[in-house]
Amino acid sequence: MNKFIQLNSFKGDLTGGVMGGIIGIPICMGYSVLAFAPLGEKYLPLGIVSFIASMIVMNIVTAFFSGVKILINGPNALVAVMLASVLSAGLKIAEGMPNQAQLALTLLFLVCLIAGLIQTLSGVLKIGGLAKYIPLPVVAGLMNGTAVIIMSKQIRPLLGLKADAVLSNFDFLSKNAQMPTLAVGIITFATIMFGPKILKSIPPAIMGIIVGTGSYYGAKALVGAPHLGPVIGEIPSGIPKPEYIWYFMKLFGESDIIKSIPSLLPLAASLAVVATLLTLIAVVTADSMNGERSDSNRELIGQGIGNTIASLFGGTTNIGSVTAMVTSFTNGAQSATSKLICGVFMLGILLALGVFIALVPKVVLAGVLVFMAIKLLEPWSLALFSDILKRKISLKESAMDVAIIMTVLLILVFMGVIQAVFAGIIISLIYFVYRMTMDNVRREYGADKVHSNTMRNEQEFTILEQNGDKIKVLELEGALFFGTTDKLSCHIEHLLTEQDVEFIILDFARVSEIDSTGFNILMKASMNFKKRNVVLAISAIRSKNKISVMVDTTNICGAIGKEYFFDSIDDALSWTEDRLLDNYLGIERYSKTIALKDFGMLRALTKDENEIISGYVELNSYNDGDKVFKQDEEADRIHLLAKGRAHIIIRLANGATLRVGTLSLGTVFGEMAVIDSKPRSATVIADGHIECYEFTVDSLSRMKKENPEIAFKFISGLSHELSKRIRISNRIVTELKA
Repeated sequence: MNKFIQLNSFKGDLTGGVMGGIIGIPICMGYSVLAFAPLGEKYLPLGIVSFIASMIVMNIVTAFFSGVKILINGPNALVAVMLASVLSAGLKIAEGMPNQAQLALTLLFLVCLIAGLIQTLSGVLKIGGLAKYIPLPVVAGLMNGTAVIIMSKQIRPLLGLKADAVLSNFDFLSKNAQMPTLAVGIITFATIMFGPKILKSIPPAIMGIIVGTGSYYGAKALVGAPHLGPVIGEIPSGIPKPEYIWYFMKLFGESDIIKSIPSLLPLAASLAVVATLLTLIAVVTADSMNGERSDSNRELIGQGIGNTIASLFGGTTNIGSVTAMVTSFTNGAQSATSKLICGVFMLGILLALGVFIALVPKVVLAGVLVFMAIKLLEPWSLALFSDILKRKISLKESAMDVAIIMTVLLILVFMGVIQAVFAGIIISLIYFVYRMTMDNVRREYGADKVHSNTMRNEQEFTILEQNGDKIKVLELEGALFFGTTDKLSCHIEHLLTEQDVEFIILDFARVSEIDSTGFNILMKASMNFKKRNVVLAISAIRSKNKISVMVDTTNICGAIGKEYFFDSIDDALSWTEDRLLDNYLGIERYSKTIALKDFGMLRALTKDENEIISGYVELNSYNDGDKVFKQDEEADRIHLLAKGRAHIIIRLANGATLRVGTLSLGTVFGEMAVIDSKPRSATVIADGHIECYEFTVDSLSRMKKENPEIAFKFISGLSHELSKRIRISNRIVTELKA
């Protein structure tokens, strides 16, 4: 049995699966109106059955093949609009044939089958993730365009007009628009909008259908049926069967149809791309809800298999439905058992409630669809346009985003969904190339403004503030290939020409990709740096697995030197600071023990006071790896590092440890726990042999009683040390924010 199916969570999965199915009922009913519109109103019942059948098959199949435990599958508005385009194309191909409608349906489900196979192949080849590179403005254009199409198509049913009524003829509209029908649609919409404020236990769309249908039949008794529009009509009953295997085989006997199938392949590819993108969005939402990281490629394989099998049963393409999933999860769903239950529940709905679904008025579905269309509007794009109107941001700043959104939207509305999808893909490629040609230097700063997390004495800080600009950090982002790496090389060359730089640090933490050409340019640049006595350091380049493999295959470590590669920017910055300080203070400074009087916090003491305070202090030694003190233990002394270096380590909640800083000679540490009488917040470990002057709590209390003036100067010096750290931290934060 699939490891995602768990019987120990059956109660929650039962409730969640049923609720996911309930929320799927109005979605199936509403979106089938969009998808099957080209066939005419009499095919709406078949459309509803097709959408319900797809939910049945998809959720049962993906319960065993899915990569996301809680992801309920269902129809989608954009997919429904695309299916309508496929049906229109199928009707044109079968035009003039006696069985035109059936052939068009067969071609529709064939396209769904091919799209499912493409999804499966994308998951197997692990290329489905490419859909994530479609920019948000393109997605927003598709979503908003779909919303516009849905709302525009509901005008006629809301006004009680026939599908071919001309809306531009206002005289015709004033004479033929049915206000009672519009009233039913408004009541349905208002119930969905405001009903949850009164009754939260019933899903809004279900509540809208119930109240809207009740108002329809109530008004029918007053004004008569002709003025209120038709109902859905009889729903085909029975368990769905894989009858389209036979219809697909029959296509081979239709030579004209077979010749036209290649023209449908772009439609299938577009359908697969959109279904993949929307499913990946749902996967991200699911992971954020259940706190897990799912295998998106496995999910695509499951989705592809499910859509392929569903097409054999006359089912349309489904995606991971965020709406159904959220409803299911909030009602207790924890495993893939909820999918299985949802599929079985939808089968029960089809068998038991078909007679009731048949009585639902079409104007009620129109009211439901208008609400769904409004909810479909992409929130980020709405916020963007709102900020532009309120002048929070200028149109010039967001011109590219607005242009992409409106271009895709207009193409979708006036040319067609397939054209819009391909336009979106082309725009995505152009957008990607544009981003690739942008400057990869996210930020540039010197070590005179931003320091490492190494705590240093006053002399070292002064040198860094005066000469730290000889160290330059370049934070890189995006992808590095021939063009962008060459630009980076030119950027560094200009930097070396214009400024006195001895160290260059390239921070790769935000670099998404780098190819072999980019590495070759970096290696050539490093050779040039060596000739100019400039040290090149690389940080965080192994933080990405793909880049880490390239590091090994290109031998860049051998060319630049392994000692110049660091796990983090802090490691690289600390190392280059030390090398710069070596030039001014000598490399032997850490091997000497500094006198107590040389600590910055004690320089206010006179010679006699220094002799007195030495009677209150202990000089203790620690070997490499010794713990000076441990996290969470009680604090009993303040330490002044007189020789060597030490690392500050914290233990995380998951048990792992993290180095958060380094202590250099001449610094004070461990004082906060003594001041606030709380346990140690970190562990300090000796990096080599170190020596510390240590003031115990008892000795400090004794000093306060015996020599209060010296104790006051000690506390003042300690306060000055803490104040200096805060000022430095504030300056670094301000610099990085800027």
